[in-house]
Amino acid sequence: MTDEADYSVEEDVAPVKVKPKGRFWRILAGLTLAVALIYAVTGFLIDPTEGTIPYWWYVTYSRTALYVGIALVIITAMLILLWIVLAMSEKPKLRIPTFSGLIIIAASIIGVAAFFPSLTARLHHRDTDMIADRMYFLAFWEVIDNQNIFILYQCDRLGILCTPRYFSRLYLIGLDEDPYSLDAQLIPGIPVNSLSIMVDGEVIHMHEARLSQ
Repeated sequence: MTDEADYSVEEDVAPVKVKPKGRFWRILAGLTLAVALIYAVTGFLIDPTEGTIPYWWYVTYSRTALYVGIALVIITAMLILLWIVLAMSEKPKLRIPTFSGLIIIAASIIGVAAFFPSLTARLHHRDTDMIADRMYFLAFWEVIDNQNIFILYQCDRLGILCTPRYFSRLYLIGLDEDPYSLDAQLIPGIPVNSLSIMVDGEVIHMHEARLSQ
């Protein structure tokens, strides 16, 4: 009699990677909340007429806050609609985590609130010049009550952080008038380390820069 031996063959089975449920919704919730908070902080805590500001970011905020608010509202409306459709389905194949959904809704509310400061006042970039190793920006501060002014900003060499150095008189424009209709520019002056602000052919201010130490 021949002894029969049982041999068990162990097969190498690759581990199955299981994607965490709700990862997409967590990422979407985190992104929407981060964007909403950044815009809210910019709109409510940064005053472009006072102190040092991240100039180009504030100009970007002025241009895009309304559209970001609208986008967040659309995302929230689609989320709520999807929630309703899934609630009416007997066997939904998709599940939206409640916590992530609530964060998206909260981000939408914050984002809508964040765009209101840009509705009442906006900063428009008009011209750039560099003298005495410093960057200078000329901007138009458009205010809803028509208290519009030109602001001269003195910045670092890269033009990232800027401080207002000059405020012009008021410039009135119509409600349907383009704020860029006023011709404004920076003109290098004499002496060399100076520049002039010209609006509609009139020099309204000459600024003398100091050399960096």
